[in-house]
Amino acid sequence: MPISRAFHQRCPPYRKPLITRLKLWHLFMSLSLLPFTAKPSHGLQIVSRSLSPTYAAVGDDVTLSCHFTLKEETVVIWYAGDHRIYNDFDHRFQSRVQFVSPDPESGNGSITINDLKLTDSDTFQCKVQKLPGISSIIIRLDVMERPTKPVCNPEVVVEMGQTVVLSCIGSQGSPPMWYTWSKESREKMLPGDLFLTITGEDVLGPYVCNAENLMGSETCTTTLILKSAVSNVAVSAVYLFQGICCLVHGIWLMSIITFVLGEKHF
Repeated sequence: MPISRAFHQRCPPYRKPLITRLKLWHLFMSLSLLPFTAKPSHGLQIVSRSLSPTYAAVGDDVTLSCHFTLKEETVVIWYAGDHRIYNDFDHRFQSRVQFVSPDPESGNGSITINDLKLTDSDTFQCKVQKLPGISSIIIRLDVMERPTKPVCNPEVVVEMGQTVVLSCIGSQGSPPMWYTWSKESREKMLPGDLFLTITGEDVLGPYVCNAENLMGSETCTTTLILKSAVSNVAVSAVYLFQGICCLVHGIWLMSIITFVLGEKHF
């Protein structure tokens, strides 16, 4: 689940104007590995933001929030390192980034990134500027793969007194990945590989392996079957098969006899 983390540092007052007063609205986006910095806001304040880090799955959409209070002549800029990603300045995000609000200047500078990819993981910076002041926030986005279905042996034949190890393997997904076992009809979860000693029939039956990460979970099921029960089923199947053969052969022989007798009758 997401873990909140914010960085805040005050810098000395801004003393030298960067450019002439701006009347146009600009909103860009870029990746930044710099710590959070903010100059005096002069009536400007970012009031809410996304959690950092923010976790999202491959293929999903994510919204990075940046809400602020403002007065007239305010500029909002999203940075990602030295590359702006809004308006396709960073080709990784081409045609996949848009504003949440139809009027970002109203105080909602949040953006949405569609169809997330693993390569979208990075640290994003929202900078709100009202000359000569600047306020900014840092949002870390971690894009992760969901778990795939793990692989279990569908049935395991065991004997009384035997110790068996149940494992589920092969689940792909972004770490950290957790594996737990549970017996159907029981709520107790057991971590990792499951070691069992067959002491009675209550140990037999289906066991569910759960592979899980921050993006979701997948399961597979293994059923423990006692060897003597399997042998009884096999013997019963043999007798049943033999009975069917006799019955089929009996019908076939009766048909031949009837046919021969019929010929003799003629």
